[in-house]
Amino acid sequence: MELQLGKELSCPVCLDVFSPPVIELCCSHNYCKKCIHQTLIAQNCNKPQDKFICPMCRKVNILPDKGLNGLKRNLFVENVVAILKERTESNEAKQQALKEFMCPDHNEIMNLVC
Repeated sequence: MELQLGKELSCPVCLDVFSPPVIELCCSHNYCKKCIHQTLIAQNCNKPQDKFICPMCRKVNILPDKGLNGLKRNLFVENVVAILKERTESNEAKQQALKEFMCPDHNEIMNLVC
């Protein structure tokens, strides 16, 4: 399930799991802030009220008066990404701890025979 969830929480520009802050455009597509920044540069959108196109659906968006920092953050997605990262790190730590109890010859948890 976590792998599938990771796919849903991936930025369509960099293809990695979202790196906060996550920006939600008016078309409801989400992007890493750094990826939207690169998109704005590529589309020569650098001042308030400039128009830029969503990389996914091609809908026109308008840069707010505060520029990139004025775009809406998606705090829900940011929180889900943080939880996913926590769980992934916890699972990796458990797997690492379990390796200490693995028999190198049989690749199974050690028992009396090992």
